[in-house]
Amino acid sequence: ADEIVAVRDRAMLTSLEETLAALAAARAGEGRSLAGTLIAHLDEIERLCGDAGRHAAAQPAAIKARIEAQLTELLGGQPALPPERLAQEAAMMAARADVREELDRLVAHIGAARALLAGGGA
Repeated sequence: ADEIVAVRDRAMLTSLEETLAALAAARAGEGRSLAGTLIAHLDEIERLCGDAGRHAAAQPAAIKARIEAQLTELLGGQPALPPERLAQEAAMMAARADVREELDRLVAHIGAARALLAGGGA
């Protein structure tokens, strides 16, 4: 009877070890697949950050032009504000709409995510 129990216990341990090895292999394979997907998403986010940064650099001039066009339309071609005041308003709007700090923060998060992926942990 003791021998039967010992054989059964060895069989159960062997089965458990094989199951755990298969689970670890499946998790590693899934992780490699997900890592590739995540890296592709990070690449795209990084590309979009670059695009957004280039557009942000042109934002003050675009805001000023939009304000001028709107004022001209509203006032039938008469300039509503002196150029200095228009520049001040455009600068204030551009400062409120500036996304560069957020883009810098997002780029830092992208770097942290890449470091986590490169670390190979769970």
